[in-house]
Amino acid sequence: KVIGFVVTFEKGYTYGVQISLSSDLSNLWFVIGLAAIPDPGTVPPKVLLGLMAANDRITPGSYFTYVATGNIFMIKSHIANKGLKAKDMKLQLDRMGLDANAYDKLWNSAKWEAPKPKE
Repeated sequence: KVIGFVVTFEKGYTYGVQISLSSDLSNLWFVIGLAAIPDPGTVPPKVLLGLMAANDRITPGSYFTYVATGNIFMIKSHIANKGLKAKDMKLQLDRMGLDANAYDKLWNSAKWEAPKPKE
């Protein structure tokens, strides 16, 4: 079962969040939809490489991903479903929000640098 809601993080960022349990009930998964990409063929390589590199620097268990069926960038994360408390879930969501905000120049196409004209 997936539960979805809208969360407003510090600094006013608002994201749609989905939370679900893994099929074996061992992990709680969080998914934040970040931005739809109008034309995936126009994503600069610098953006893709930047998101891949960011995966090494963000909250452990979290990663940026692209979902082709919806042409959307997302950040996903999971935590072990063992002795989990509400504060643990809030902390994970807060970390994901901070990670999303820190790298918005990569996943938000409105913030991409305009391509330089070819000479």
